[in-house]
Amino acid sequence: MTITRHSALMLLALCAATACAHAVSSVSHGADASTAGAPGVPSCPPANPVADTTAGQVRRFSPGGHLDRQGRQFFYEFEVARTATVHKDSPLPAAVGQGTVLAQFMVDTAGRVEPGTWRIVRASDSTLAHAVLAALPTMRFTPAEQHAGCRVRQFVQMPFNFR
Repeated sequence: MTITRHSALMLLALCAATACAHAVSSVSHGADASTAGAPGVPSCPPANPVADTTAGQVRRFSPGGHLDRQGRQFFYEFEVARTATVHKDSPLPAAVGQGTVLAQFMVDTAGRVEPGTWRIVRASDSTLAHAVLAALPTMRFTPAEQHAGCRVRQFVQMPFNFR
């Protein structure tokens, strides 16, 4: 049997697609209990593959996505099955005037805004921008999911409208 370049690429894509898709345990032998998947619970790639992978383990990424400067995988809104959404009881920025602020930030797998990832893209008033920046660390989100139960980091661009 001859394996062509095309069939090898298809095989790699198939293997990558099944690596995250509800495997029972994605860690190698000898892993401790903190990194092993519980029986019957879908496993996902580590939230931070660089820090969460111990020596001898194979890093597993979800198919697709992008890597940030620290080598951590993240996804855009159009790449996830369920996007990160603000919790109903999450504190919102205090209204200090009227206008709009467009902010960008990363939501981690726990639903928190990652420190140092936020930036203001556009703001109609600097006091509104400061109110958004002050509220972002306290805001809580429902984490994005690529597959059912497989939480992933998501890059979020969110408008804040003050009336």
